[in-house]
Amino acid sequence: MAGDPMGKTWIPYVGLRGRNCKKPCPSIWDPEYRWRIIGSPLAWNKWRNAFDINCRNNVAPPVIEVTRTEYELDGNNGRFVEGSVEATIGLTPSLRAGFWLTGSWYEIEGNGQVNALVLQSDDFLGQAGTSSVADSSYSKSFIALGLQLELGY
Repeated sequence: MAGDPMGKTWIPYVGLRGRNCKKPCPSIWDPEYRWRIIGSPLAWNKWRNAFDINCRNNVAPPVIEVTRTEYELDGNNGRFVEGSVEATIGLTPSLRAGFWLTGSWYEIEGNGQVNALVLQSDDFLGQAGTSSVADSSYSKSFIALGLQLELGY
């Protein structure tokens, strides 16, 4: 069973956002654009993820595996950027259609540590212990696209 990653991340960021459309804004058939970008060359985190194995075979001879391995990342060097853009156009005075696009990227580097606790290991013959993992990294990114329809009344 894999555990949920748990941790805290600190990111001081700066950003810009803007909007562009013809006057009067918004007007019918003239597109309106909105955009936003935030980012930082600095990010810190403390992250932990647990991985448990709990297996039991009741056929003779019984085989039992009970282990818990935990990975920790103490990240001290990270980067982050996130942005979005949206475009809409008026179809009628009360109906607008458009699309949006958003995405982000995050990467953290630091020192990792693996802690293994073995309660019983009949098959894998696992061994308990601790190991440091220098130059560990974690990254995550996503991108999403959507269509929108706005109705005003």
